[in-house]
Amino acid sequence: MKSFIALATLLFVSLSGFAEELRFAVVGDAGFWNNNSKSLLTSITNFKTQKMVMPGDNIYKGTYEQAWAPWKNAGITFDVVAIGNHHLGYANEVKYFGMPGEYFAKSYLNGEVLFLVLNSDNTKTVNEQMTWFESQLKSTTAKQVYVVYHHPSLTIGEHKWTEKKEFQIKIRSLFKTYRSKITAAIVGHDHVAALINFDNLPVIVSGSAQSPDKGSPVNNVQEGIQVKSQIYLSAQPYWVQQITSGGDSAEFNFIRAKDNKVLCKAVIQTGMRETHSCVKEFLR
Repeated sequence: MKSFIALATLLFVSLSGFAEELRFAVVGDAGFWNNNSKSLLTSITNFKTQKMVMPGDNIYKGTYEQAWAPWKNAGITFDVVAIGNHHLGYANEVKYFGMPGEYFAKSYLNGEVLFLVLNSDNTKTVNEQMTWFESQLKSTTAKQVYVVYHHPSLTIGEHKWTEKKEFQIKIRSLFKTYRSKITAAIVGHDHVAALINFDNLPVIVSGSAQSPDKGSPVNNVQEGIQVKSQIYLSAQPYWVQQITSGGDSAEFNFIRAKDNKVLCKAVIQTGMRETHSCVKEFLR
């Protein structure tokens, strides 16, 4: 009997060492099916990634089904979806992607990983969204918290942050107040793949699916906040793979779709600046 108990204990300890690994493909501004979409989907499936984080602009032309049926047929799931400024109506987007609402919380790994999703396009609900957002930040015990929305809160490309001025001013204030609880922000809108620091807040930008910009890294001060590009990939489709097994940090891989090349990697720990590196061929 003692030997059986010892064996069972050993088995439990061994199995408990295998933590569940979550993989997400962060892809924004991908709202129609074309060769770029096909290249991204092929790359994502090659990396054995099925779950999607989508920071907005999920439709540019046609219907949602025309844009996204190939992804669904490949086994991709639309797990974390934010609404951008290109949509077929908020209610229609919520319905198609099975979202709980225009803004919502979604957690994984027994609550260790939390996504807080906002609708930065809706100027009529800014105050109610911010009240909800702050209540979530106050109460959460998650070890990783990601804030997902469409419009970057400071200017990092061709779009100006003042497009959604009220939203940005209020969310920046809450970022500052609750910085110790936030791992990173995830946005789209500018058609690049990048990691930008807003002071010490890491911001993942993944919007290079369609019409990739030929932009340039930014390094300046806006509204008293240092805005600096740490990773900046442009001119062709890229996607960002987010990998976590829980705890207070996650890995982000910046991948060129055409050849499945991981050009840069970043590790982000909650409340901290990221560490990152890029391969030698990478040129900003």
